[in-house]
Amino acid sequence: MKPEDILEQANQTAKQVKSLYNRAVEKTCEGSKAADDLLHHHTYKTLVTGMLVGVVTGYFLAQKCRCCSR
Repeated sequence: MKPEDILEQANQTAKQVKSLYNRAVEKTCEGSKAADDLLHHHTYKTLVTGMLVGVVTGYFLAQKCRCCSR
């Protein structure tokens, strides 16, 4: 291969990577905006769900600690 061909191929690959990166950034922003909207519209459900997960996790961790310390 000629150096010009390698350089052209590298430039094409760089353009493809930039395109994929920009698409990933766009999708990430869309996802974060959707999550933000969801949390704002369902604030109390989100808080209750988070507290419930915390209580259940704490309960099981406390049970495991009591079991090991005996």
